[in-house]
Amino acid sequence: MWPKEAETVIKLHLISTITHGEIPDAILQGWQGRLCKSDHLLAVTGIASAIDLGVSPDQLSSALKELSFGDIAAGKQHFLRSHVHYRRAWKQSTRLAAKIDAL
Repeated sequence: MWPKEAETVIKLHLISTITHGEIPDAILQGWQGRLCKSDHLLAVTGIASAIDLGVSPDQLSSALKELSFGDIAAGKQHFLRSHVHYRRAWKQSTRLAAKIDAL
């Protein structure tokens, strides 16, 4: 799922540079923004699930930093960069949750 979303964000960016306004930038940015919000939600859900399973906030510090970096990038409309950070946050938190869940 994550690689396809990254590919979509890249293609939407390319479309905006190639079409020269045939598709309004606001529409393309809106689509990218929706993908970004979905990525954010997945990252937050991964972190919340890890906490529910007993992973400590200290263990999640790296995932929380990635979430924060994703939020900063999203605020600057750097959608691919935000995607990468949200993916890392999700991956780190779900790995920690899987370790706890396996015990």
